[in-house]
Amino acid sequence: MNYIVCDNLDTLVWLANLAALEIHMTLSKIEAFEIPDLVVFDLDPKSPANYDDVIDVAHMLKEKLDALGLESYVKTSGKNGLHILIPIEIGPSFEQARRFVQKTGNSLKKETDKVVTERSKKETPGKIYIDYVQNSHGRTMVCLYSLRATPKATVSTPLLWSEVKKGLNPESLNLFKVSKLADNPWEGLFQVKQKIGDV
Repeated sequence: MNYIVCDNLDTLVWLANLAALEIHMTLSKIEAFEIPDLVVFDLDPKSPANYDDVIDVAHMLKEKLDALGLESYVKTSGKNGLHILIPIEIGPSFEQARRFVQKTGNSLKKETDKVVTERSKKETPGKIYIDYVQNSHGRTMVCLYSLRATPKATVSTPLLWSEVKKGLNPESLNLFKVSKLADNPWEGLFQVKQKIGDV
């Protein structure tokens, strides 16, 4: 399987010319494609859970990651959820990253009834599903600043943790607003190298 490496403006324009509205990325770099550089917590609300519920769980998760000494980065998915990422040093496998996210999610599940870590029609309504399986080789997540195919032209937007608060409306983070933002809260992300420990 071949992947496109978009690392310059010409390639980005070429993708736009193909009407590639949504751009997704793997969790590893081409230098070591079999090993992740990022660990992702994909927080996906299941109706009737709402965005404020996602934000509550995100802050609980951040506290847990802070306690482990891990710096985390947050972005909107551009739809209903949030993505919380941890940049890691080269070493752990995708399986180890997946176990770390599952273990952390299960620990959070013991503290709140808002969280589930397994997809189940009986258990997930009204819950925030932490999709740990996303940490698998070949899986992708939507890129930061990528458009989403939504009526409001929403954008997967990196945020400061101070911006993640109740009342945040992901639909307001759209093509017209985000294109005017000057700051990049994720600047320097790939300079951060962290250990996730044994799991």
